Amino acid sequence: MKKNVPKKYPLGNRTSPTLDTWKRLYKAVRIFYERRPWEDLLNEDLFAVIGPVSGQTGYCCVMGDGGMEYGMQVYMGDNGLRIFHKTITGEMGPGEMLQELRCIGVLFNSKNFLDARDLAPIKKLLVPFKGNSRPQFRSYNPGYIPWYISDDEAQFLAYCLEQAVIVADEVADNCDFVVNEGPGGKILFRISEISEGIFQWKSQYRTLTIPDDPIIPQYEADEFSVAVLARKPVEKGTFWEVDCIPMPAPIMDTEPPRLPRVFVCVESKVGLALGHEIFTVDQDHVKLTGDKILDFLKGQEQKPSEIHFCKPYFVECLSPFLKTIGVKPKLVDKLAILAEFEEGMNQHLSKSMHAEKNRKPFGESIL
Repeated sequence: MKKNVPKKYPLGNRTSPTLDTWKRLYKAVRIFYERRPWEDLLNEDLFAVIGPVSGQTGYCCVMGDGGMEYGMQVYMGDNGLRIFHKTITGEMGPGEMLQELRCIGVLFNSKNFLDARDLAPIKKLLVPFKGNSRPQFRSYNPGYIPWYISDDEAQFLAYCLEQAVIVADEVADNCDFVVNEGPGGKILFRISEISEGIFQWKSQYRTLTIPDDPIIPQYEADEFSVAVLARKPVEKGTFWEVDCIPMPAPIMDTEPPRLPRVFVCVESKVGLALGHEIFTVDQDHVKLTGDKILDFLKGQEQKPSEIHFCKPYFVECLSPFLKTIGVKPKLVDKLAILAEFEEGMNQHLSKSMHAEKNRKPFGESIL
């Protein structure tokens, strides 16, 4: 009989919203939904809210102008702003985004899309949501699947929803009202001050500066291995493709469950995968990538003339090591051979997850 293994909580003690917090949040989200701010704000009309208690900054994106999804995402701090910018410019795909993103948000859905934990506070408070107006709140943390919001997050999200209504009213009343002018221009901030024990909100414009990517240390290999690999002959005209691919299937041993990545290395002659390894958010994927490349090179009689990457930071971090051993690192737009591997992996995982879900009791999701 399979034992129940206690869950680990890598994000610390995330306190669920209190009843008072739920009341305030549901009041704010009902007003937001009834106001339909997406009729006046575009998805790219990003504005900022500074929390009156925490002092944290959230960059708010009202969704719905495309008629597909309705709600709001709040991208938290510098990380959230950086990932939002990479997403809208196409620098980052959905899978990679989930590995890096820090935000909180709400989407409006029908009852069928909400689980028991989503519906519990609605039932307890007897909130009269109908049709596709039921809110589903989620917290996004780098390397984890979207999860239920905490009390602190719910309080901050309520402030953001309230300010979104005010900003939408400003835009509706004044066609020249500026929400943001893009990177380097100004962006609207909503900030609060306490007056006679009450938060008073006001608008302020600041420069929208996209934060730089975090600095990743260059990979360093031991001197003996470098010397051995430098003497290996080069197999001319060959190359390897290397990447770390987000996996769609979570690892369920933590709460929230972790989203793993898989390191993959394929060679160009016959498209053979030299190897792969799964790792999670608590592991340094750049160092792991360097270590695996080192191991694979040691196991080959010849080394490739080039190793191709599609992520700039891999080239930046691994170039000194690769150039020292006589292998050229190359940044490419697409890893064609590896893309076939990724497609096959996703199809296999999709079938496995579907079969696993069908074996579970009704209503119990694979997640």
